[in-house]
Amino acid sequence: MPTDEADFLSAWRQATERTTSPREMALAGGAAADDFPWIFMAGYQAAIRETFGWDLPHGWLAFAASEDRSGEKPALTLNDGSLSGWKTWVAGSDSVTHLVTTAGRGPTRRYFLVERAHVKMQRRPGNDRFLGALSQGMAHFDNCNEFEMLHPEDVAAFAAHEARFVHLAYCAHVQANIPDLATRAQQLIDDAAPADRVLELLQAHEQALTSRPENWQRDSRVISMYARG
Repeated sequence: MPTDEADFLSAWRQATERTTSPREMALAGGAAADDFPWIFMAGYQAAIRETFGWDLPHGWLAFAASEDRSGEKPALTLNDGSLSGWKTWVAGSDSVTHLVTTAGRGPTRRYFLVERAHVKMQRRPGNDRFLGALSQGMAHFDNCNEFEMLHPEDVAAFAAHEARFVHLAYCAHVQANIPDLATRAQQLIDDAAPADRVLELLQAHEQALTSRPENWQRDSRVISMYARG
């Protein structure tokens, strides 16, 4: 089973190669995951495609939307056909092949697909943060003019898609790895993973363990934070 980011990325690629929908991708990736950071990435990848299109490149993507509220790092802008500025949280920053990002606000907001090679990535230090096994970085766009415009129908739905697919990925992980809870997890998958019942599964999962994996208390919040809305 994968234990680090590179290993899980390889397992995820193999598991999701023949999937034909975001739901299938979340389930296959979740079943291949052995830790909460990878369960998150399995659901996150599916949510990006549900929001921005299934035909996006088959590799790890990041939806880079967060910006520096202090203003120290300028927000991303599009001027004269080039993107310049910062996005301050990139999930899987060591491993992504492309970034989905946004510039502007309100009616002038635009969405872009940018290859990782055209962005300067700065790694956030330390492994003691939430989902610490997952590389996390900041992206600096410096007059980047290599991008593809995206035209999503409903970006506001991304948060709901993310919650649903992370829950489905988690249920697939339990179904594949915890025999005593496999039937219960499969029922939740069939029922589209209602949030309250996913939280109950998480509690049952913890009780079924003879010992908690490292960082369980910290990283299991990736399931409970969605379940609690």
